[in-house]
Parts: sequence; structure tokens; C-alpha cells
Amino acid sequence: MGLNTLIMIDRLPDPEMDLADKIEVTEKMDQPTTYSIHYSVDICDGDISRLKETRLNPGSEMSIMVPEESGLMNCLVKGPVTSQQISIKEGGAGSWMQVGGSDQTIKMGREFRSKVWGFTTDSQVVATILATEYQLIPRVDFTSTIHTELTNELVQRSDDLRFIRQLASRNGFHFWIDCNPVGIETGNFRKPDLNASPKVTLNMNQEGCNVTELSINWDTERPTSVENQQLDTSSKNVMNNGSANPQVQSPLGSQSLRQIQGGATHSTHLVAPSNDGNTAGSEALLQESDWFVNANCNTTYRKIKKVLHVYDIVEVQGVGSRHSGKYMVASVKHIIDETAHRMEIDLVRNAWD
Repeated sequence: MGLNTLIMIDRLPDPEMDLADKIEVTEKMDQPTTYSIHYSVDICDGDISRLKETRLNPGSEMSIMVPEESGLMNCLVKGPVTSQQISIKEGGAGSWMQVGGSDQTIKMGREFRSKVWGFTTDSQVVATILATEYQLIPRVDFTSTIHTELTNELVQRSDDLRFIRQLASRNGFHFWIDCNPVGIETGNFRKPDLNASPKVTLNMNQEGCNVTELSINWDTERPTSVENQQLDTSSKNVMNNGSANPQVQSPLGSQSLRQIQGGATHSTHLVAPSNDGNTAGSEALLQESDWFVNANCNTTYRKIKKVLHVYDIVEVQGVGSRHSGKYMVASVKHIIDETAHRMEIDLVRNAWD
């Protein structure tokens, strides 16, 4: 039974692997992309051949591709096999196995490293790790703070994945890996492009409706300013860098969280090892806090004619003037079986109209 997908093993097409019953791929912000592939299995001559397939051994690299109307393939995930679940029924009928795996970020979390990165910036360090250790194409936004012995050395005491995610968090960035149709992978260490044109419009209760249900919740009790006070690690003097209250990212609507709060004080305190005024850390905290609107919905590829990924921008219409507008995809679960390619989507927004 074919699912209109292309599953590749170690970069080669494999028609046997395309005979899956169901495929699930889950993408979430700041988490590895994971996959599971469900197969029916048969008992033949007292053995189950698929369970000993070397193609499904730990470390085999699987790529899951789906076609788009443009004629190009869209890569949902590429990465190693890490697990199997197996259910054997009496007599064999109804037995199944599920192959699980993750994108390449799982390889980055396997080895602890202790290293001092001298006279460099966060962005330079990340670009070096991605290119030299994992042969990824770095797509890295610039960071300006230079770490030296006299200010704050950049010391790594963790695996590469945790280290890069820590650097991303304090700079207000995200880290993720994506793969193009020919299998070339890019390591992204940057802010999502909130000014990008929406990839698709999700319509509710109007002409062209392509979403059956959409739920929304919001919470404005979030900090919109940061008080900076910390200890200078060189002089041991207390540094008071005042407060930070910037609009650190483009609002996806006409009224930002700060405007909605109407000038009321919603502050928090940040202490972090930085001798540069801790600007990046303050902005990173406020950027995360800005996402005060959350929504979720379900749709199918047949309805929207697009494959959505995390950090894509979408337009939502038909949910009232306040909540219609641009949103960012925070997570998407692709569920592919013989009936449809369904997408369970979580959205976030940092403003309303």
C-alpha cells in the first residue's frame, strides 16, 4: 500500500520502505524533529524477515519526502533510525512494527565536550561546529559580543546540541535543521523571518474554508521589560545596566503586547554572565515572552496545497477582526496514511488587531 511518499535509506530510494501503513513526523520549536513509520509484518517459515532488515538497523539514515504540486519533493525529515516497537499477534495476522528516528540534531547530543572558545563570537562558534563536526551548511545570524579572557570566556561544558541551544536562547535565536529536496541539510541559528509573506491562508467559516476547527487562547500576564543587574566577573563590582523595554521583533498584528498592557509595569529581573550590558540576554527573554497568543488547528495537504514546517508564517482568516492575521507555526505533526496527509498545527502570535 503506497502513501504517495518517498522514503530513502542512506540517500537511496527504496521501494520496499515505501510500503508503509502510516507515517508520522513531528516538528516543534527548539526540539528535534522525530519520525515514526508503521509497517505490517508477516511470519514466514517461523521468522519475521522485516525485523532483521539491515536497512532498519540503528544508525541507518532515513529521509521522508512528500511531493508538492510544484513537482518538487518536500523533505519532512532526514536522520538516523534510533528505535523500533514490535507487536506480534498469535498466528501472525495483525502483527506490526514501528520504526522510529530523529533528525540530525540527535547526533549532536551524543558526546560531552569540555572546551574553551577563545576570542570569538557565538555566531562564529556555531558556524564552526555545524560545518566541521556535522557537515551542515551554516545559516547563522551575526552576533557581535566577542568573548575574551579579560571579559567572559566562552566555555563549553556540554554536548554540542545543548551548547548551541544555550547560545541560541541567550541571543533570541532558534536552532533547527532543515533539508532541501536533494538532501542537502542546513543548520539554522537565527531568528525566524516574521516579515516573510504568508505561506498559506487558513480559512475558517468563509469562502475557501480549509480548516474544520481552530481554537485560540491568550495570556497577557507576561513581562515586557527587564531589569539588568549583575556582577562584573573581572572587577567584582555590581553593574546596574538599567532596564530594557525594546520591541525586539516584528509584531504580527497592529497591537503588540506592550500596547495592550497600556503602559502598566510588567517587569522581570535578569542576571547573566555578560559584561556588555546584557542586551542580547534581555532581548531574548522579551522575545520569548512576546508570544502571548496561541492557536491550534487541523487541516490536510489536499485542502491547503502546501506542506507546512515550523517557523513558517501563515495567514489566518475568518476568526474575527482581532485574531485574524499573521501567525507563526510553532509545531506541526504530519500524519500520512492511505486516506490523507493530515497536519496538526500549533500557531503563535505576538500581537492582535
